[in-house]
Amino acid sequence: LLGFTFTFVVGVIWGVTRYQPGLFHSVEPFLLLFCALYLMIGVRFALRQEGRQPAIDSTILFGTPLAFIGLQQPLVAPWEYGLAISSALAAGVYATLWWLLRQRAPLLLKDALAGTALVLGSLAIPLALPGDWTAVCWAAEGALVLHFGLRQQRHWGVLIALLLQFGAGMSLLFDTPSHPDNWSDPRFWSALILALCALFSAARLRLTPMRWRALEAPLLGWAALFWYGAWVWQLERLFNERPLIWAVIALLAVSGIAWAVLEARLNWRRLAFARFVLPLLLTFCLVANALVGAPLESWGWLAWLLALAGNSLLLRIGRDADAHLALRHALNLWLGLAVLAVQVDYWVGDWTAELNWNLAAQLLLAAALVRLLPRLQLAEEIENAYHEWTPALLCSLGGLLWLAMLFPAPGASPFDWLALFNPLDLPQLVALLAFWNWARQRLHTRADLAAAGAAFLLLNAIALRTLAINLNLPWDASALFASDKVQTALAILWTLGGVASMALSRRHASRPLWIGGAVLLGMTVLKLFLVDLGNSGTLERIVSFIGVGLLLLIIGYIAPLPPADSEQTAGEQ
Repeated sequence: LLGFTFTFVVGVIWGVTRYQPGLFHSVEPFLLLFCALYLMIGVRFALRQEGRQPAIDSTILFGTPLAFIGLQQPLVAPWEYGLAISSALAAGVYATLWWLLRQRAPLLLKDALAGTALVLGSLAIPLALPGDWTAVCWAAEGALVLHFGLRQQRHWGVLIALLLQFGAGMSLLFDTPSHPDNWSDPRFWSALILALCALFSAARLRLTPMRWRALEAPLLGWAALFWYGAWVWQLERLFNERPLIWAVIALLAVSGIAWAVLEARLNWRRLAFARFVLPLLLTFCLVANALVGAPLESWGWLAWLLALAGNSLLLRIGRDADAHLALRHALNLWLGLAVLAVQVDYWVGDWTAELNWNLAAQLLLAAALVRLLPRLQLAEEIENAYHEWTPALLCSLGGLLWLAMLFPAPGASPFDWLALFNPLDLPQLVALLAFWNWARQRLHTRADLAAAGAAFLLLNAIALRTLAINLNLPWDASALFASDKVQTALAILWTLGGVASMALSRRHASRPLWIGGAVLLGMTVLKLFLVDLGNSGTLERIVSFIGVGLLLLIIGYIAPLPPADSEQTAGEQ
């Protein structure tokens, strides 16, 4: 050890101070002899340990190749591939020595020789090749080393393999020359090969009983990073805007199917993430698509057809062991409906710039789906997705849209405004009936109360829109409620609503209906005294007072308060 250190230090000092390129032919043989001598010393020491505890002189055995590479570099610097060739030849020497001693050398020595040969060979690659080819070689080498390291249960082999995989990624990211933007760019194909090598490594790790199995998930993430990153990077250079989004959609669909096939063939449960992540990723793509144009124009229909068909195919893979099958069906259905809704919005927008028609189309679409989906005959494990969850979501979103449609200014361009038969009134009426019909089978009385309140709001909105159109009033709250005719119409409308509710209460013997009508009439009377009485001299105010009074007299005669349920039951007994 002292001789090795002394010789190395003296050689370094002499090389720094005295070496000239013309001295290569006299210095190179001395360096080779130095390395060969100490390599033999390290090997002989390990071979003489027979019958004892296996041991190697790590300083001599591993320090020799390091010293050789360090001293060889200035000697071969004038040649472009001098150090790469030197590293490859040194790796060949160590590999040959391992082959010759494989029968009689202790296992520790064979591992040391094989590992040194592997490191020197790996070092030769980046010295001779650009970064993209280095990444390919290191990734493939790492996958093979990992495979055999796991078979022989060599921890050092697994560690070197993982370092090679990481080094391949770094080499590809930071040490690659530029290439033309086309499909022949080796950086793109190198990234795909790196991803496949990482996927192979993860597949091998999942089968080993060694503690390295914990790295299966990180290696899967590494593979997914380079797979999707390479494709998105390449597509971004070749396409713009919507074609880029459609290409990414097709990529996600095909990749998701590939992951699912691997999951089914290899029973690899960790790949199940693709079945859940795909709808979420496609949702982001839909948002991006909607911001720049219609999703089903040009080649978009093919991309989205492939995405939805692929997502539907994923529903059949692993369905027997999938506890979340109904949720996945729901996500797939919601994605398809969202694509349809965005496309309908663009279709209507191309036909007319009137916002009311867009709102009407979306609301009618939601109402139709709420009506049709519960009629589908489906398997029991997925029927909730179609009969319950999706209609509930549509009713919630449709309810918000329904409320939003109460406020836009009336307009039916390019047609004239007709009461009820217009893009605001009729869709709201149809949607209210559809939502109420679905909800009352599940929420009963609460659905009836909500529908009654919504119907009251809709009647007021219809009246205000009609009056605004016919009286040429601006669609402004202060202008509308300042009109005597509007106040009179609302008073009579509220009274008619209360009369109708109380009349129905008599027919159905329903106290809640009668109480609801009475509350509405009470609101009307309160309005008369607080609002209408302020301008009691106008004709409209006189008409409202007389009309409301006559209707109150009539309802008091034809619809008395129905008996309570207990009183009615006692009377029948």
